[in-house]
Amino acid sequence: MRKKLSTTQIIIVLFSALLPLLDGMFEWTTYTMFENLSKREMSLQNLMTVQRIGGGPFLYWVFYIALVVMLIYCIADLFWEDKFIGKKPTIVIPVTSLLLGVIMIIAASNYSDAFAWKGETRYVAVSMSVLAYVEIVSLASVALIECYKQVKCEM
Repeated sequence: MRKKLSTTQIIIVLFSALLPLLDGMFEWTTYTMFENLSKREMSLQNLMTVQRIGGGPFLYWVFYIALVVMLIYCIADLFWEDKFIGKKPTIVIPVTSLLLGVIMIIAASNYSDAFAWKGETRYVAVSMSVLAYVEIVSLASVALIECYKQVKCEM
């Protein structure tokens, strides 16, 4: 059972690593006081590294490092599962990536700004799309699977 759960975690972690790169995770709206000027779909990667929202590139790369550590842990758990049974501190690994992902998504979705362009004040607002919710659910499912593996699955 542990091997099936670890394989499921590997698939979900790879999916979670791909989602921040896809446009459509957020909607970038530019507007004035009188009209909406444009709506563009943006990726979390663009918002964190190019636009430097919230924790910016540092938080983004720490998130990916946490995902890589989780992937390495899941692969090690596949081959050496007897070393990880009953090691409750390993639950911290998926919870860290979940917290970092949620912090980035909240920071990006709460972003708003104003700028002057050709003498006109324009505003920017970022809102979450369906893919942001999918990212949160997938990261939470990895953490829940790890909790289940550590608490319920025995040799």
